[in-house]
Amino acid sequence: MNTKAFVFGLVAATAGWLVAAPMVSVTRMTQKNGVVQIDYALSGEAAIVTVDFQTDGVSIGEANFTNLDGDVNKLVATGSHSITWQPNKSWPNRRARVKAVVKAWTQANPPDYMVVDLTQPNTVNYYVSTNALPNGGLANDDYRLSKMVFRKVAARGQQFRMGRALNEKASTATYAEHPVLVSFSEDYYLGIYPVTQKQLMLVQNLSDSPCHFKANFYGNDEYLMGPFENQTFNAIRGGAWRGGDGTTASSSAAPAAGSLVANFRDLTGLDQADLPTEAQWEFACRAGSTTKYWWGDAAITKDQGNINQGVPPAGGEAIGSFSYRSTRVDAYPPNPWGFYDFYGNVEELCLDWAKSLPGRAPVCDYAGPDNSDGSIETHVTKGGGCQRLGVDYYRSAWHNMGLNQKNNQVRGVVGARLCCTIR
Repeated sequence: MNTKAFVFGLVAATAGWLVAAPMVSVTRMTQKNGVVQIDYALSGEAAIVTVDFQTDGVSIGEANFTNLDGDVNKLVATGSHSITWQPNKSWPNRRARVKAVVKAWTQANPPDYMVVDLTQPNTVNYYVSTNALPNGGLANDDYRLSKMVFRKVAARGQQFRMGRALNEKASTATYAEHPVLVSFSEDYYLGIYPVTQKQLMLVQNLSDSPCHFKANFYGNDEYLMGPFENQTFNAIRGGAWRGGDGTTASSSAAPAAGSLVANFRDLTGLDQADLPTEAQWEFACRAGSTTKYWWGDAAITKDQGNINQGVPPAGGEAIGSFSYRSTRVDAYPPNPWGFYDFYGNVEELCLDWAKSLPGRAPVCDYAGPDNSDGSIETHVTKGGGCQRLGVDYYRSAWHNMGLNQKNNQVRGVVGARLCCTIR
């Protein structure tokens, strides 16, 4: 008996933005044969439901109850539901008075993390932290192979300086990076990693990776956790973004059928999924900073990102050399908001057409220049990749010509991460 966790309390809560429409009420909680069951009712509207277990008002820690089952950590319809937990498996040898706190989140204000299972259609889960991720959290390679992890960026109502600081050295990029104040009207989810080769294969139903940096560069199967590259813009997204077909100026044009973005939408049901705009990318990259890099103005080093260290390719890179080839997406430390690989590895494709940033007047939800006349053919890339020599290429503000959509251009160092606007 002394190995069991005794559960007595139950509490319901609602999380919303401005108006708390969904309401949750716990109707019963029981414990039998080592299984805790929480029955609850959700009313008002569908909501994302999470649960916390607390002792004396303090959480026992999300990592101690990742083995949850039932209608939890997902979008739940109104009605009666249940959650089960086996404390002896995830929180063993504990004897405590534990309270269950069930929480309903509006779809406009979801939890901080969203996880998409690429092996099961329409399987999207939500978690309050990476510690809550099942089966060992981010240490489990599944989150770089068969699942895709997104972090919420609380951007609604926020304003930041996009582009280089006035005292920052002018870029060698093709288009100017003069500063402009950008604000956002919506929050968004952004992938914490660039999309990996295995994730690309699953979404596109491919039996082999079409990428350049594969086993011959890595020496093992870790290339599957490296970022995808060697794809055209039309294979990644395509479609008529802001006049991309020369006639329409719609900023919400659908991606091309069969593209990575289109197939991801079909697989997950996330109709707002897309490439990030340059503003969304840079805001998350900066993580509140105004300096060249998120840590300050000190130049990036080989310990902070997969950058070109001045070693040219010699037919095949020596295993263990982090130069001139991609690496697995978690090889370097994340920024303060939990995003990996913003500097180096692969250049990351954005939606925006490649052109100088706009004038210095503030702008909301900047999504790049219009292209109604069809004069711009190339989309922006950010992050510098792993083959550009010089620290100037790896700054937060750096942007460059990426992939030419009209000519179906392919480059072996251009990848992408996905974004999903929260509405």
